[in-house]
Amino acid sequence: MKLPAFYDILMFTHLMTVVPCIFLGAYLLLRSKGTKIHRLLGKIYMSLMVTTALISLFMPALVGGRFLNHFGWIHLFSALTLWTVPSSLYALKKKNIRRHKTGMILLYVGAIVIAGGFTLAPGRYLNEVFFGQLRFRESVTTLPLQRKVARKGSAVCSFYSEPIVTRWHGITIKSTVPTYSLW
Repeated sequence: MKLPAFYDILMFTHLMTVVPCIFLGAYLLLRSKGTKIHRLLGKIYMSLMVTTALISLFMPALVGGRFLNHFGWIHLFSALTLWTVPSSLYALKKKNIRRHKTGMILLYVGAIVIAGGFTLAPGRYLNEVFFGQLRFRESVTTLPLQRKVARKGSAVCSFYSEPIVTRWHGITIKSTVPTYSLW
């Protein structure tokens, strides 16, 4: 699957909007409710979550089955977010705190904990960051970065099912093990 040239921008923007939500959401769930700081951080949290969900809709699924050659099972969490945030805000307007609380717990557990767990699956970018060798994909946006990184002697690898060639501090390591990852 050929990825769009702007995929890296989408992916990193998605990460920049979702990582603060991990901490904001945990803080909001654990601290006292109804305070001014809770309301302010809640607005920021909900805005970031909606932004994250909208960005993810433009990112094609790279792992598992796809619908319309774009959407995967992971996109169901975007739908969860885009449904939960407005319905929780509506519950607050109607002074239904219990429904708001349930929605926010569902949002955090579903869209942060469970979806976040799926991002650690083999073939996903964060799996490579935390458990494997970080490789740069071949795309329009990363090719100049590869050349620049290669000159400085940092990690650069080939992709898909070709043998992996890694340059690390002037040492070249070749592997004939094909990769199942797009990363």
